[in-house]
Amino acid sequence: MKPEHSRGLRLAARASGADETTLSRRLNQAEVTVSADVAISGVDLTLEVLVTTLRRQPYRLYLDDDGLPGDLVDHLREACENIDPSRPLQVGRSSRGSTVHLGEHGLAPVRVLPDGYGARLVRHGSIGPEREANALGSVYAAALAAGEIFKMAAEVTPTRQVRHERLAFCPVSLSDDLGAAPTLTATVLDAALVGLGAVGTATALILGHLPFTGRLTLIDPESFAAENLGTYSLGARADAQAGRAKVDLAAAALSQFETTLFAGPVEDAIRAVDAGTVRWPRQVLSGLDSIAARYGSQLLWPDVLIDAATGDTAVGIHDASHGEPCLMCFFPPPEQAASATTQLMAATGFARETLAAGDHLIDERDIERIADASKRKRARALLGTAVCGLASAIGLTADGDDTYQPAVPFVSQQAACLGVGRLIARLLNVSHDQNFVQYDALRGPQSMTVERREPRANCYSVLNHEIIAAVRQHRRSKD
Repeated sequence: MKPEHSRGLRLAARASGADETTLSRRLNQAEVTVSADVAISGVDLTLEVLVTTLRRQPYRLYLDDDGLPGDLVDHLREACENIDPSRPLQVGRSSRGSTVHLGEHGLAPVRVLPDGYGARLVRHGSIGPEREANALGSVYAAALAAGEIFKMAAEVTPTRQVRHERLAFCPVSLSDDLGAAPTLTATVLDAALVGLGAVGTATALILGHLPFTGRLTLIDPESFAAENLGTYSLGARADAQAGRAKVDLAAAALSQFETTLFAGPVEDAIRAVDAGTVRWPRQVLSGLDSIAARYGSQLLWPDVLIDAATGDTAVGIHDASHGEPCLMCFFPPPEQAASATTQLMAATGFARETLAAGDHLIDERDIERIADASKRKRARALLGTAVCGLASAIGLTADGDDTYQPAVPFVSQQAACLGVGRLIARLLNVSHDQNFVQYDALRGPQSMTVERREPRANCYSVLNHEIIAAVRQHRRSKD
């Protein structure tokens, strides 16, 4: 197993209950066929994202070229070779394994379509888009399709997944009404992307195909490495060999923007903003994997701050925009936070003894022991989750645990879609009272949790609101 597949292997083993040796053999032998009707709006982008996302996994990948233009087939073969030349894209159909079709008609077990900002997925019956696809919908459709393939190829245990017969979801309206949000027209952004890892590269991929222009500051101190090949949405083997800066990698996907590249930590970028050498961003999209980095992005104090997050297979967003609870409210410092076990007991209703065994998988008996009926109902979404993964399943990051890295691209892509979806909702004045959104990517958004979090009375942003207002005014005056 190559280094870039190790995190996905670890997640697959946890989700399937099989040991990693068995999973390695299972995933390496899994055959996956993708077919598409590129005459349908947005399917060409969906196909490209899906095929390259699947190539980042160890599957034996086939492309059914029936009805596809020859230059598109050549482009996809080259893109796959750039990611992993040892696993070329096979043109044709496999006689076995998983099959997904991007289109309305076909005999594939799974059919997926982009529709507006969202996507539709069916296993049986009719499927058809209601509106022209937006690039956000194309990436979300690809992420859903890749997730369904992962469930089948890894043989995810039934308690950890839902195999959707029919699913529709829009990351902008956060509903199954794919026509609810207005059409996005050409829009000028003054924004920053903070953190260009698994979530951040997926965000850059989406923004690069939307009708946005303007100024974009890209902030990340690291370089692209071989282990990132299996988890990011951008980057090829040559980028890893060259140690290409992540900000440079993202900038290449964002050519319609005037980009400022800041290859350093966000704390240094803040000093540059205050010195007037880097423009103060009005909107910030972050994709970070540590609490400290989240605190840093919060100290930019922009008008809009949307933190897209992952944990195990959970995806979600924290909307910490101005006037909302800040990221320090969502992630209180350790001395102000209860223990992880106490937080889990309060949030889920599970007994302390249930939470004592880290390898234990939540079962029906654990659910039935919960006294609160509403918590018992919500906890059913956690069936089959290991106790050690509960913190990330309910809150996206464990208490004080900054070490988790997203394991497979379809998880981080869905998180990025939620983040960009919330940005579009704000730009289009689509009303959302909830500032915390999360769901399990193996179960789908139909089990989504949406909550309204309030500021903590002793939070830095509450105690220092006058200073923050002065800082924002100072930064605004430098424009």
